[in-house]
Amino acid sequence: EATGFPLLWHVNDPEEFWDPAKVPDWARKAGWFYDGSYVKKETLYAEVERVLGRHPKLKVIFAHFYFLSADLRRAAVFLDAHPNVHLDLAPGWELFYNMSRDPAATRAFFVTYADRILYGTDIANTQTPASARRLAADVLRWLATRDVFRKERGYGVLRGLGLPRSALAKILHGNFERIAGASPRALRLDLARDECERIAAETD
Repeated sequence: EATGFPLLWHVNDPEEFWDPAKVPDWARKAGWFYDGSYVKKETLYAEVERVLGRHPKLKVIFAHFYFLSADLRRAAVFLDAHPNVHLDLAPGWELFYNMSRDPAATRAFFVTYADRILYGTDIANTQTPASARRLAADVLRWLATRDVFRKERGYGVLRGLGLPRSALAKILHGNFERIAGASPRALRLDLARDECERIAAETD
C-alpha cells in the first residue's frame, strides 16, 4: 500500500468445488474438491475484506474474477466498496459460462465497470505456443464478438459480449497500463535471482 505496488491475488475457486453434488469429476481428480476439512469459501472472502479494510489504498487485481462470475450483483458491491480493486478474466471457463447465461446483463456490467476489469488468459508454461494462442483468442472472442460457441468441459454455451471499442481498449490494455505502467521497468537481475532462490527455498 505504501509503495503503490500492484498485487495479483488468487483467492478461492469456483463455488461448485465445495459442493460434493456439483464438483466436476476432473476437478475432484485434480484434488480440487474441498470437503469439511478445508477452509470455507466465505471465510476466505472475509479474510480479504479484513485486509482491504486495513489497507484501503492497496492496489489488488483478483485473479479469475475473484470467483464472483455467478453473482455479478455481489461483484458490483465488492468493486464499489473497494475503489483500488480490479478483477481479471483469466479462465477457469466456468467464469465465461456463468456470465454467458445472461449476456445482456453481463455486457452492461462490463461497460459500467470497464475501468476495473483486466484481460487475462491463465496461460501456463505447460502449454504449447499454439494452444496458448488459441486460449488468448477465445477470451478475446468472448469479449469482442457476439459469437455463440463452445469451449470445453461441458459447462454449456458461450455467448460473446460484443463490447464497444472504448470498453475493450480499457479491458485489453488500458487498465493494466494505468496500474502497472505502459513500459516494463528496468530489471535488477541480481535481485530477481535472489527472490527466485528465496521462493525455491520456501517451497522446499
